[in-house]
Amino acid sequence: MSRQMDSLRQILRLQEDKMSKAGILVESHADILDRMFWAEVPESGKKSVLLSHEAPCVPPRNVRQFVEVLFDRDEKQAATEILNNYSECLGAKDIEPRRKTAIGLSQLADLYARLGGEPMGQAIRKLSQQLSVEKDPELQSLLSAAFVRLGQEASASKKLHRGERSLQRHGIGGQAPSRTGQ
Repeated sequence: MSRQMDSLRQILRLQEDKMSKAGILVESHADILDRMFWAEVPESGKKSVLLSHEAPCVPPRNVRQFVEVLFDRDEKQAATEILNNYSECLGAKDIEPRRKTAIGLSQLADLYARLGGEPMGQAIRKLSQQLSVEKDPELQSLLSAAFVRLGQEASASKKLHRGERSLQRHGIGGQAPSRTGQ
């Protein structure tokens, strides 16, 4: 039975690889298991790990899902704490958490922009500090990409807010459309 399962896993991996090469987006078996595991973790456990130095171990899509739930509940303080802690992980001693955090910041930049202010500023400061001391060229590249992505989101957010204020000054509309579609 064990040999048959191993054989089936190999076939599945080969099929996933073929579909990926063909340009078809495929979620790997590990990703599916990860998503199922995260769904089973109680909210207190999710919050606890996202507020710890282990936050980079959580895939960015799971961080996003949890923070968006907090946004939906209007728990902006909790979302701020989580995103601030996440960007603090750029200062980790080991390279792997720094790498994961840099990648995650690029993928979560729009969430930082939604909160604006302190979390966005802190993330940009931490990125620039880490860029100035980072020795690993691959990590420098990831940090630079995250820096650019956060800058783009900050700029787009400012333009959106200026447009909202302009419309309100002229008595047109109330709220601008949400930017969650990015």
